Amino acid sequence: MKNNTLCCHYCGEENRHVPIIEKPKRFGHKGKMNFLAQINNDGREVDNICLDCLSEEIETIKGTF
Repeated sequence: MKNNTLCCHYCGEENRHVPIIEKPKRFGHKGKMNFLAQINNDGREVDNICLDCLSEEIETIKGTF
């Protein structure tokens, strides 16, 4: 039987416990476009990511301004 559970590619959390979304490829902040790296460890074009991991990555990038 195939497991249809979505998991965050960064922390491993499953969608039973947190929302999982497709990771955006970029975001805008203070007039600058920032690109988000994808690890693509399963051959997909974009990663699955939980909101906590996405927020953490965005805050890290914003802190470099």
